[in-house]
Amino acid sequence: MTPIQRHLLQDEEILKKRHLVYEKAKEANSLRWSGNTRNWHFIKEVHLNPNKVKANNTTDMIATEIYSS
Repeated sequence: MTPIQRHLLQDEEILKKRHLVYEKAKEANSLRWSGNTRNWHFIKEVHLNPNKVKANNTTDMIATEIYSS
């Protein structure tokens, strides 16, 4: 999934299609599969480096306070 596909709201449809492709592949050649296919559920929100989000917000608040003084 690319960022642009997520921004264009294509991600949910792509994931549904991928799920179908994997299920068909599993049915066609079940000996190659030892378990379930991947989890293709749609995730609405994704955070890259979630621990850094708090640090950035704190930095932004400090910067705002310095420049507004």
